Amino acid sequence: VNAIAPGFTETEMLSKVPAEVQEKIRARIPMGRFGKPQEVAKVVAFIATDADY
Repeated sequence: VNAIAPGFTETEMLSKVPAEVQEKIRARIPMGRFGKPQEVAKVVAFIATDADY
């Protein structure tokens, strides 16, 4: 079973979260930043292909 669990992603919904709360969340993310919708889309496209690796 393939699954994608991207965590916090830069979206309109996240932009409504107060900046100080965003900073607290960001501080707990190993990469130190939120994901981008384009990054999630690339993973979805990769998993959806029929390619055999």
